[in-house]
Amino acid sequence: MLSLAVVLPIRRDERKARSREAILSTARELIAAGGLAATSTQKVALAAGLSHGAFFVHFPRREDLLAALTAALAADFEAGLGPPAPSLEAELSLQLERLAAAEKLYTRLLAEETALPAAARESLRSLERVLAARVAAAFAADRPRLGLRPLSPRLVAAAWLALLQRALLRGEPGAALPEWGGEIRRFILDLVAS
Repeated sequence: MLSLAVVLPIRRDERKARSREAILSTARELIAAGGLAATSTQKVALAAGLSHGAFFVHFPRREDLLAALTAALAADFEAGLGPPAPSLEAELSLQLERLAAAEKLYTRLLAEETALPAAARESLRSLERVLAARVAAAFAADRPRLGLRPLSPRLVAAAWLALLQRALLRGEPGAALPEWGGEIRRFILDLVAS
């Protein structure tokens, strides 16, 4: 049987972890809905059901929250992609599916990237590097097998990301990928076809 001295720290650690997750989850929702400027630490704390002081126990500065939020977004996104897809077409579809799940938040972060702290910007760039590397690898594998055009895999990946991000930044928040995603995927597949 656990002693009271052992049980109390476990419960405290569990409460602390739940509070931290509530802050991150609430911040995701608020930023996705209204952007960075409309999302104050006080607003996040209140919406998460915590005091403003409790917020700062977990995130001493707003920059710490934004860095943790973007790092978690990138990690969740990467984990959700799983192993590389078996073809370029499957990889593009998989990325569209994963992007659609976080479209509003990702779009807000892209749109307001210059207002993010350096660590948060680096998390977004790291995610972009992962997405690009996966597309480049899928294209490079498909090229000899399917007789695709002899294009640079990096160029194909860059075109994919540029078109997606342009659609996200210019489209209706939350509706850009349903409207443009399939067409962008078809365009890239037509571009690489010989």
